Amino acid sequence: IYAGTGYWSNLTLHKNTVTLTSTSGQYAIYNYWMGYGGTGNTVTIDSNIVTGCTSTSTSSTWYGIYNYYGGATTVNIFGNKVYGNSAAYTMYLLYDYAYSGATTGPTTDNIYNNEVYSNSTSGAYSVYGIYTYYGSGTTKSVYGNRVSGNSSVGGSLYCLYVYYSTLANIYQNNV
Repeated sequence: IYAGTGYWSNLTLHKNTVTLTSTSGQYAIYNYWMGYGGTGNTVTIDSNIVTGCTSTSTSSTWYGIYNYYGGATTVNIFGNKVYGNSAAYTMYLLYDYAYSGATTGPTTDNIYNNEVYSNSTSGAYSVYGIYTYYGSGTTKSVYGNRVSGNSSVGGSLYCLYVYYSTLANIYQNNV
């Protein structure tokens, strides 16, 4: 599912189920620039399921739920499940890159009650459970998430990775 290039827009990706098989990289649910630069707008990605996806590519990254430059005034990512997926390369299971550089005023980024579990890469590559990146002027609240049972043959495992935020509230996660 791809939502792309809707500057200043509102977006809701709600109750979708995605299962993919390919020999290349995958983007199961991908927001590309929807909501960027807005004032008073909201991007909501909720209650989606990404399961049973398989990628055999040894050179292309796998993405479960990816919010890229979806830096609306408010970003809500909640109630999603990413489980039972496998890839041969790096995996980003739930990746929020809510760049907010063009918004007027602070952005609120809420990531809560998501479940990311039992995903694996067969290569010696990293697996990122919940990864939220970027947030100049952003308040990130990351809570009530469960990240467990993900694996990599020889790469690094990152359960919960919060990077570069003005203020981060991280609590009651089960990793």
